[in-house]
Amino acid sequence: MSFKIYCNTALLRTPQNAKKYSAAVDTYFPTAMDAWKQAGNLNRYDYTPICFKGGKRDGAGFESSSVLAFDFDHIFDTSLLDHSPEEAKAKVEDALSLTGSNLAYLAVPSHRLNGMHIFLPLDCEIKDSGTYGSIFRYIVSTHPLLDQQVKDTGRFFYATAVDDDVFKTYTVFRRSAPLKAGLLWAQLQAEKRRAEKRRRRQLRQKRRRDNDCFKTCTVDWDRWDFSEGHRNDSLHKAACSILGRHMPNAYKMWKEQADSVGLSEKELAAIWGSAVKFIGWEG
Repeated sequence: MSFKIYCNTALLRTPQNAKKYSAAVDTYFPTAMDAWKQAGNLNRYDYTPICFKGGKRDGAGFESSSVLAFDFDHIFDTSLLDHSPEEAKAKVEDALSLTGSNLAYLAVPSHRLNGMHIFLPLDCEIKDSGTYGSIFRYIVSTHPLLDQQVKDTGRFFYATAVDDDVFKTYTVFRRSAPLKAGLLWAQLQAEKRRAEKRRRRQLRQKRRRDNDCFKTCTVDWDRWDFSEGHRNDSLHKAACSILGRHMPNAYKMWKEQADSVGLSEKELAAIWGSAVKFIGWEG
């Protein structure tokens, strides 16, 4: 299984200039990862897993990608160098177990040496930015060890910029089956449907609770002042209260009280209409 990473050649990073960040990130060349461990360019250049139109890293310029790339930040309590390569690999595979067992992956040290950049090859090339972004964010949401702050699919990754021997020692991989993009998309859609069902069920339950309450509710008319000078305002507030609670026979209940305050039918109609408009009632 092979995939391509697109590297920024604007600045060659070395251990000596690791903190010199180039503003130019729009010229990339592809690095084929079919040899898996031949990932040395990721130690030297900043990179992105996405092919952009014209080589420009732009949100609207997404062209295609056949790999997902993630930050597994802070998966080590101390520096990566305080752990053996075997420990690093075990940590990565334990984290990836949430996505699926025995998936193919390539993991290289992150630029701060406190985590790993992990690449999951896909079984097909994705050419739609919406689909790619949805799958990317879905995986991020299910992995607590992933960087939860950065969900921009157009981002780039800083080169590791350490000695080549260190980079090679801590670059780990597994040759296996790629991640199935179609299956992931189906899982994502299924999760959306489940979430929508949960939302509708909760809404129905709330309405039932509200209806049970409203059927037994009475209106405390004493809370409003219906004396002259306050009648219009109080009737409007009472109407809004009744309408907002979706009480049965709302108009009838309000009208019985409204008739006793001494306003004309025209004035009462105007107050009720104003309350209906304010609440947005459609009953």
